[in-house]
Amino acid sequence: MLRELEEEVEIIGNVLSSRVLGYINSDVDEVSKVHFGILYLVEIDGDVKPKDPEVARGGLISLNELEDILSNENFVVEEWSRIAFEPLKDYFNEE
Repeated sequence: MLRELEEEVEIIGNVLSSRVLGYINSDVDEVSKVHFGILYLVEIDGDVKPKDPEVARGGLISLNELEDILSNENFVVEEWSRIAFEPLKDYFNEE
């Protein structure tokens, strides 16, 4: 998980904790059929930005903003992100 974070985003701050929220296994497309995911919640004391120059922008958003994106047909959201939303919502609703 830390290797993936290092590869994908620049963390401006420190990783304070991480916790497994669940697993993702989907067969909706050819890529998903050969991958298995672990969903982590990572707490940081700062911000993040994408490392990939092809990503126009990126950052942290609220759970409500994420729900709005997922329900808006103008946004293309990959299946794994849709699957990850419910465990995230459950986690934050428990607190």
